This record gives sequence, C-alpha cells and structure tokens, in this order.
Amino acid sequence: MAKYEKRYILNKDRANARTRRR
Repeated sequence: MAKYEKRYILNKDRANARTRRR
C-alpha cells in the first residue's frame, strides 16, 4: 500500500507542478 500511495502522490505532485506552471 505504501508503495502505491507513494507513486500516486508523486504522480499527482508532478501533474500539479505542470498545471501550476501554466
């Protein structure tokens, strides 16, 4: 579970950063 959660958070953070740059 921790592995999946960490990957999900990382992916969300990356997408958020990309949208924030917009």
